Amino acid sequence: MCAYRMYAFGGMLCRVVSVLWPVLSVVSGFNLHAEHPAVYRGPEGSYFGYSVDFYRPTPESSTLSVLVGAPKANTSQPGIIEGGAVYYCPYPLNPDPTKQPYSCTQIPFDNTNNRMIKVNGTREPLEFKSHQWFGASVRTHKGKVVACAPLYHWRAVKVNGEKDPVGTCYVAVQNFSAYAEYSPCRTNDPDPEGQGFCQAGFSVDFTKEGTLVVGGPGSFYWQGQVMTAGVAEILNGYSLKAVLRRVPGEKHTHAAADTHDDSYLGYSVAVGEFTGDSEQGKRQHFHLSVINSTNLTFIMNFTGEQMASYFGYSVTVSDLNGDGYDDVLVGAPLYMERERESKPKEVGRVYLYLQHSPLTFSEPLLLTGTHTFGRFGTAIAPLGDLNQDGYNDVAVGCPFGGEDRSGLVLIYNGQRDLTARGLTLSQELYGAWASSSGLSGYGFTLRGDRDLDNNHYPGTLPCTLLILSSFFRFTSLLPSSGEVVTQEGARPVVSVEAEMILTPRILNPDDRSCFLTESDTMVTCYCVLVNKLCVTRYLPSPPLSLCPSQGEDEFRDKLTPISLALNYSLAPPSNLDLPPVLNRYSSTFLQEQAYILLDCGEDNECIPDLQLTASIDRTELVVGDDNLVMLTINAVNKGEGAYETELHTLLPPEADYIGVERRIEALSRLNCEYRMVNDSRLVVCDLGNPMVAGTEVSPTHTQTQKNTKKYTHSSKSNPVSLSLSISARAQLDLRGVCHPSQVVLPFPHWEPKENPVKEDDVGPQVTHIYETSSVQDTPELLGFLRNSSSPHRYRRATNAAQPYSSKTLNCSNIICLRVLCVVGRLDRGQSAVVKIRSRLWAHTFLQRRNDPYLLNSTVSFRVTALPYRLQPSSLPQHTTSCGFFDRARPPADDVSDREQLTSDQLADA
Repeated sequence: MCAYRMYAFGGMLCRVVSVLWPVLSVVSGFNLHAEHPAVYRGPEGSYFGYSVDFYRPTPESSTLSVLVGAPKANTSQPGIIEGGAVYYCPYPLNPDPTKQPYSCTQIPFDNTNNRMIKVNGTREPLEFKSHQWFGASVRTHKGKVVACAPLYHWRAVKVNGEKDPVGTCYVAVQNFSAYAEYSPCRTNDPDPEGQGFCQAGFSVDFTKEGTLVVGGPGSFYWQGQVMTAGVAEILNGYSLKAVLRRVPGEKHTHAAADTHDDSYLGYSVAVGEFTGDSEQGKRQHFHLSVINSTNLTFIMNFTGEQMASYFGYSVTVSDLNGDGYDDVLVGAPLYMERERESKPKEVGRVYLYLQHSPLTFSEPLLLTGTHTFGRFGTAIAPLGDLNQDGYNDVAVGCPFGGEDRSGLVLIYNGQRDLTARGLTLSQELYGAWASSSGLSGYGFTLRGDRDLDNNHYPGTLPCTLLILSSFFRFTSLLPSSGEVVTQEGARPVVSVEAEMILTPRILNPDDRSCFLTESDTMVTCYCVLVNKLCVTRYLPSPPLSLCPSQGEDEFRDKLTPISLALNYSLAPPSNLDLPPVLNRYSSTFLQEQAYILLDCGEDNECIPDLQLTASIDRTELVVGDDNLVMLTINAVNKGEGAYETELHTLLPPEADYIGVERRIEALSRLNCEYRMVNDSRLVVCDLGNPMVAGTEVSPTHTQTQKNTKKYTHSSKSNPVSLSLSISARAQLDLRGVCHPSQVVLPFPHWEPKENPVKEDDVGPQVTHIYETSSVQDTPELLGFLRNSSSPHRYRRATNAAQPYSSKTLNCSNIICLRVLCVVGRLDRGQSAVVKIRSRLWAHTFLQRRNDPYLLNSTVSFRVTALPYRLQPSSLPQHTTSCGFFDRARPPADDVSDREQLTSDQLADA
């Protein structure tokens, strides 16, 4: 029953599709052509194109045709409804463009009605050919043809009239002049437990010797079965009356344990060499198992990795890595990829088992589909060596892939190292259909590995329920109108070998033996000879000479080779049905290089030895000074010539570039340029091209690094870094004076008062004037007076009896008034003047009229900070004093005061 369901599934696909005129396209193609389709037409609704194969009557025959199965076609068989047929379609389709294309004709495998049997005196059908799906499988081999009807039923000579789908096949030879039926499951072992549900012909193939291999997946409760028989034995002694017939030499697998039920052995079959005994004519047949052809015993099994993936739905055999051993490819079109356990994607998978020695296979290499529900691996077809690279290729069908789910066929190229590199996807063939057509199923079945037109390229027919597409042609089926579109497609592969010769390969710039075009200027030149542009299967092209020239008197880059590239492609085809295509695995690009003769010895490879030294004329910079820095640089090449030699000097952002002082002998060749590179200040000096051995250059400027380019040996000198200490200083000058410098008491016209009312009642005025000036830039200064001061009156102690140990009065022996002034920032050349006006308390001094006194005032400054991030270890400060004895003219203003000042001391820190 399961085999029925799977086969009905294929039939269901045919019913739901309605297709308009096809649009065929090739994407990422190599040598498969898909233009100018021709058309085969079949009956509407016949599933014309469900199976397909090539047919050539004899290996020597030039006549070629395509056999197309239509399992629901009606035939001339009396009383049979939709028995199915196989059509003979000539190729080429339209040999004479002036005539109508050939039409396909039915091959008369069977023209008879159902055979009858008498049961209780009544004639009843012994077999049931209606809806038998004849043509569901078609295979050819060297003039032999087999076509099968897997849904053929017969009643097993039963009284109750039950019928079993045993399936049957017909073979034809001698260009369809002789036919014979082969129904290996039509036996006296009916019902599901026997061969009653065998469905022989569900799959069919030939060995290389021509032995017929038939798969029947429904035998023995769908364990499945494989049968083999020779075509000659089937034909010999065949009689239409022999309903139950055992063919001499027939072999078949037997029923296994119940645990093998529902295995569907024979669902698909393929033939290959696996035991190394091909010289004896033995072959093994594969459907999940490798079977010995001698006695059809199982000798190896391949097991799928996922339940319900339909592992084994398609099988093919081909040597893809050229090691002489057949490899096995198995399709699992319902394989689900689980990116997330809760949301698997059905993408399909193909397993490639590489045979390294007889019956020794590798772990499978995996080809996984990328189109969800695309059924990747539904069909697999060997193509032979499609691109003529020495390795067989293979096609994989993905009948519901693509953006519009119209299907595609993927072409994979074999190669030697498949284990490491895998199969290479070289081409994708798309079947594009009208949006209203529904699913097209392009790539549902494939057939290949035949050379249809003797152009030494194997052809293939990728076919589906709706499309018979071909790598060698492109065929499309329209069930509603019964139409097959065939497109030639195996374009000849062209391999190109090219050679380019440069003369000379090493150019001497001093050898100027060529003239510029339309000029008398002599230049250095080289010639290019393009030779051996040979094309496979074509005559060699004539050599081509080119003499490119460059009209530059001098060029800087003498190290980089002069490259000449050659790109070649095929010219646009003219009047060719199958235009050739370049081999995608051969290069279409050729490059050669010429070199310039250098001052680098016999090997023309420069190995310079660049050395660099540098010095600076000072070790420290003081912030605020006029800091002119001189760098002296000495660059020497002690090796071979150094080309494009440059001196790179990187200046710090705080420095400004002034210029370069050069030695006299270097004036003619030393050139320096100031550049801004990515916000960096760079001075670049050209030291020569080349800077020959022994050259010494000594420019004087600012620098940190020396750099040359494009050498593999000593291409850079040692980098030299120079550093300067940066310091910050403050130099201040502090001076002071007192007015008057001497006071004599009592002074005329003045009398002391016990309770003074006015300032003059206190005593004579004494003024102190102080000036501090900045020799260099200096910051905020603490002085002795605020910006605007208020009058202060302080009365001295009046205890006249207190003895003094000294007649010098200062803050150490009397009470003093402390005045604090914030001067602020003093820039270079600026000064601050502090004037303190006071009154001498005369009453105190008059009590001792005969004692002279010296009154000293002390002044000091202290720098609190410098306006730089860099601070000195100690900030400057200084103290001085000022006193008075005798009378002096009072100052008139600040200017006169400044003129009277005397320098006391200079503070430096």
